[in-house]
Amino acid sequence: MTLLLSNKAVIKRCELRDMPGNVAVEAMTMCAGFREYMAAMFGGNPETSPPGDIEVLALIDRTIGQAARLSGPMPAGITLIQDIGSEFVVQPDGTRTGCTPVSTLVVETMGEEDAKSVDPCVSAERFVAHQGAPIKVQDRMQMGYRLIGRPVGK
Repeated sequence: MTLLLSNKAVIKRCELRDMPGNVAVEAMTMCAGFREYMAAMFGGNPETSPPGDIEVLALIDRTIGQAARLSGPMPAGITLIQDIGSEFVVQPDGTRTGCTPVSTLVVETMGEEDAKSVDPCVSAERFVAHQGAPIKVQDRMQMGYRLIGRPVGK
């Protein structure tokens, strides 16, 4: 997801790539949620923050089996503020087992309680039952931003 916010936290552009499901609904929900998160990070008031136009980039990957990640690395010039991931196994009955966090970077601007709640292994997610051996899955979500400019006189 790429989100461009104005200095008044107005969504100028929001693009989602390679998302299954109802992309229109997902895009509206995700863009609005990230808008509020970034406004809070830069002062808490969507009317006055961030201090300039800001580009927000979120890379969300779910890799199943031996497949390669789709998103690749975070582009140069992006300040990474979150990197959360886990590895687990989906059993033939659809249950998730053996979850291990593989990355848990959360910026200091997030409250302690919010940071604790970002445990990638706390999930009641169920998967479709399948035939054969258990399947290894890797999840990763990275989020970062780049300030594009500041308003004149600020």
